Amino acid sequence: SYETSMQEVLNSFRVMQKKDTLEDLQAVKAFLFSRNRCVHISPFLTGKDSSSAHDGDDGNDNDNGNGNVKHFADYVNQQREDFQQKTNFTNQQKQLAVRALTYIGDYCAKKGISSPLHVAWDKIKEAGLSPRNNALGAYLYMLSSMPDEKSIVANGDDDDDDNTDTNDEDTSYNPTDIPGQVAFYHDMLYKPTENTVSIRVKTLVEQGNAQDAEILLWNLSSATTGSENRDGGKKTKKDSDVMLRLRTCVPVLQLYCEKGDASSALRLYQKMRKAPSVHFEGETYSLILSTLARLGYFRNDSEDIEGSGVMGYAAGSGAELFDAIATEMADGVLEINSACARDIRNGLAAGVHGKEPARN
Repeated sequence: SYETSMQEVLNSFRVMQKKDTLEDLQAVKAFLFSRNRCVHISPFLTGKDSSSAHDGDDGNDNDNGNGNVKHFADYVNQQREDFQQKTNFTNQQKQLAVRALTYIGDYCAKKGISSPLHVAWDKIKEAGLSPRNNALGAYLYMLSSMPDEKSIVANGDDDDDDNTDTNDEDTSYNPTDIPGQVAFYHDMLYKPTENTVSIRVKTLVEQGNAQDAEILLWNLSSATTGSENRDGGKKTKKDSDVMLRLRTCVPVLQLYCEKGDASSALRLYQKMRKAPSVHFEGETYSLILSTLARLGYFRNDSEDIEGSGVMGYAAGSGAELFDAIATEMADGVLEINSACARDIRNGLAAGVHGKEPARN
């Protein structure tokens, strides 16, 4: 449980220092072990009001000149001030609370548990703390790698870890959203990584929000380009950590395809092909081909896909469009497996011939 874990953390020499008094410990414990929030948590700090990048003019929510990062800093500062007015913590007590909420991440990693971090994360938001990069990394690793524990807490089976105040107007507490919140915090405080953006993209895709998820993809791509320019074009390990990858893009492409949004799917597909760090697989080509086929865009009597001309296609529908994308596939992969071939065949059967897709 959270209480047991936090008590062990507070007993650690890494947390309690000689300069910490008994009064400091009691004040911090009153906050850490309280089952009710002493101040309201702004929805902005959960990423709910800001997971898209629409606050800025250029759509890059990780650009230091962009309003989204500034708004985040403003909200954190206001949260911290509200918390301070309510608790009257001394600097020593603040530092003790920060150490405890930092080291519980390491503690959970060593123990192989994640449920205590749900409560600890709520405390971090409540106090308006700005954890260090490595502390957020520990939280993110445990919370995103242990879905079984998250589902247990989400179902309310662990009463000991339910630290939300039922009288609080903030109803943002959802254990399955916490990895996305931690990733959002990280990207507002530090340079985004492929991992943090992937988690945020996954959260948005699960919400059915493909457009905002795509914006995050190109924020990451822009961050990578900027990093390479500053380093004179030479890639470093840090550069590779922020590179846009196929695995980050595919969930967004799949969502567009599931929604039947051919124009957005084709546009994203083209942008992915032009991204130097995105390396296609046969499944990626079969996804776009089978989707457009299923939607009937390879029929000769079909309307053109909106924006296809701007994307560089001479034909926006019919056999010519199929041929153009199939040629891109031939240039990109040596072969496709039988499952990919079957998906394309099924799409053609459903869209071109108006028949039920083949089952083998």
